[in-house]
Amino acid sequence: MRLLVTGRQRSGTTITRRILNTHPDIWLTNELLLYDFFGGYGKFKSFRKWVKKRFKKTNRQERYAFPFDIDASSFKQQFKKKLGSNTDLSAKITSAEICIFQNKYKIFGDKGGLGAINTLQEAKLPFKLLYLFRDGRDSVASSISRYKGKKDDDSWKTSDTFESSLYWANDIKKWFELKALLKKDDYLEIQFEQFAKNPGEILGEIANFLEVEDRFDSQIFDNSMAHTERYKKEIPDWQATFSKEAIEVLKELNYM
Repeated sequence: MRLLVTGRQRSGTTITRRILNTHPDIWLTNELLLYDFFGGYGKFKSFRKWVKKRFKKTNRQERYAFPFDIDASSFKQQFKKKLGSNTDLSAKITSAEICIFQNKYKIFGDKGGLGAINTLQEAKLPFKLLYLFRDGRDSVASSISRYKGKKDDDSWKTSDTFESSLYWANDIKKWFELKALLKKDDYLEIQFEQFAKNPGEILGEIANFLEVEDRFDSQIFDNSMAHTERYKKEIPDWQATFSKEAIEVLKELNYM
């Protein structure tokens, strides 16, 4: 079964992927952008560039969490052989999945952006999705702390409170729009604060959703509550600096 883990950046998607990968029947890569790329939603515009960046020897297993060590050359050869003369989107995706996951896992997929949803819907491939959301004030505080003083090509990696809050709000709104197009049995929304407070309970819900035994290692979540309500210390003046859109979404999510 194909699984996507997504959510606004700094909302717990990375720790969730790590916990899910402690299950023997599950493996999710980390922002491999497999689905985003084939659907044309990722930042890579060519197959060569995507493979070159994501299958780079120094990064592929540690950073992108490849389940097996497969280099760029081997992947391209295996992918071309598996795909054959087929050119449709679903064939490209399933061929790449076989090369990467090697049919070893009951549940496989990627942690990444919302563009993957559009890709899989276009390819008419089944999938399930975990969407994580977090108090936007904490998400913004975390972003500011991480990206302060750093320059990056990704505009959302900003240390400006107003801009960061607006990106957060727009991302949540985009999810609301996409959610309306999905079947309720195909997605599970997870509030980060509840996950941090009751990891065992939430992991039980995830196990039921994925129809697997609850064999996750929740110990990875140790000290996670320290990451909630950080905004009170780091951006105490948030009400004066947040965008109107962000405040509206905070209310809609019952954070205010």
